[in-house]
Amino acid sequence: MRIKRALAITAGSLAAGVAAVGVLHMPFARGLLMSVGGCPVGHAKLAEIEPARRAAIAAERGLEAAPARPALGFELDRTTLAQTRAWAEGTHVACEDVREGLLRCKGVPSAALGLSDSDGPVSELYFGFDTHGRLVDVSTMRMHLPSSGVARDVQGKLVSEVGAPHQTSGSFDEAHLAREGAQSLASLRYRYKDYFAEVIAMRFAGDGLVLREHYMSAND
Repeated sequence: MRIKRALAITAGSLAAGVAAVGVLHMPFARGLLMSVGGCPVGHAKLAEIEPARRAAIAAERGLEAAPARPALGFELDRTTLAQTRAWAEGTHVACEDVREGLLRCKGVPSAALGLSDSDGPVSELYFGFDTHGRLVDVSTMRMHLPSSGVARDVQGKLVSEVGAPHQTSGSFDEAHLAREGAQSLASLRYRYKDYFAEVIAMRFAGDGLVLREHYMSAND
């Protein structure tokens, strides 16, 4: 019941859509996701998913082009699946195919993404590709963050590169992120005509401070 209540409060504060899907994939909600049948696109073919992805983007797309489109060092719409596999091999990161067009890597060292060792490893890293094999989606999950400063650094760097977010919730300051459950929720999101980005941080008893980053191409 506590998980369902926290999920309801969180989803309501994020204004729906892609954000709600992101929250559902955070550790505290995985049990709930499985109880309703798992991820609805988990076994679908890429050609079947692509129209739904484009429709979801069209519903939230902004009017202006993004001043920058950071995605953890990868180039949206340009990096290929082959290049991503080569990166994984070169950095000794273990990745696996979840389904067609979706690559999952676990326990990614911060250095493999050009991050400081003090950031700690990335628990899960997902790469999503379109039907042409181009990178269109990058998302991460970091659990048990060593400090709330990691989340603030991610937020600060994104704001410095892209500008003020289109929507925010909560705060990335230390006092706010020290709370538990839904009260610790902090998020920001961008919705440009060619780029979506979202950062969500929340603290949970079992997983500590959890940080999710999501970067996506919004191009047709």
